[in-house]
Amino acid sequence: TAATGSISTTSRYRSSNNDNDSGMKTYLILILALASALLAGCDKESGADDAPGQVRLSCRASERIEIAGRHGLQTAAPSGEEFSLRITGPDYDRSWTSVADFDPENEWFSPGSYTASVVWGDPQAEGTDKPCFAGAQEFTIIPRRTVDVAVTALLANTKVRIVCTENFLGYFHDAAFRVTTAAGNEFPFRFGFDGESDTTEPVYVRPVSFTVSGSALKQTGAEVTFSEQSCPEAKPQTLYTYRFDVSQAGQTVVSIYLDDTLSETREVDEELNDNAKPDFIR
Repeated sequence: TAATGSISTTSRYRSSNNDNDSGMKTYLILILALASALLAGCDKESGADDAPGQVRLSCRASERIEIAGRHGLQTAAPSGEEFSLRITGPDYDRSWTSVADFDPENEWFSPGSYTASVVWGDPQAEGTDKPCFAGAQEFTIIPRRTVDVAVTALLANTKVRIVCTENFLGYFHDAAFRVTTAAGNEFPFRFGFDGESDTTEPVYVRPVSFTVSGSALKQTGAEVTFSEQSCPEAKPQTLYTYRFDVSQAGQTVVSIYLDDTLSETREVDEELNDNAKPDFIR
């Protein structure tokens, strides 16, 4: 009987150990399964997969331009939806006629870095009605996410104008100036011609270089030609204003200002003739 009791006790002990081992294994399997699920979820949240993402684009044109170190307003900018759009990235290069044509709900992008570029107008064109705006913005696509991207477009060309003061037009008449660009284009500015309107509209030119030259008639009818003003490194998003002025405090002096900065002054001989021209008059 003692032997039988011993065997029975041992059997119950072993059975209890087997149950515990089975329960522990099941518990470990559940923990590992949960850990795997959590890790998979973390990978998805961190974007560690190749699932595509989307982008919502917005575009606005800035009306601010540089004027002698200050900011000023230029002509009204176009609507952001009117800009042409191009998006480039890893093995990706697509263009749309306008931002309005881009459909964010139906465009998918692989994860990675991209650049959105917008343009309105022709950057190579020059003239009184040829402003061009352009801008670009980099962005990163994250799997299964939609990123918001805002692109600001700035004036891509240079704006030039010529003005004459009342004093200048009181001393000279039939003043004819021209802006000559690096592309070889010439744009006239005319002031004080009898029976004609002044030509004062600013011109948009490529941001390379340009010169300003011109001539006018004195009250005596003698023609004077002003020395050429040169801008060898024109900047985009910048307005250059050349202002011609005359002062008569004992002597007649012509002053040329670039924006608010005095560029050049020369005295003008009242008895000016072809044989008595100072360096300022050619």
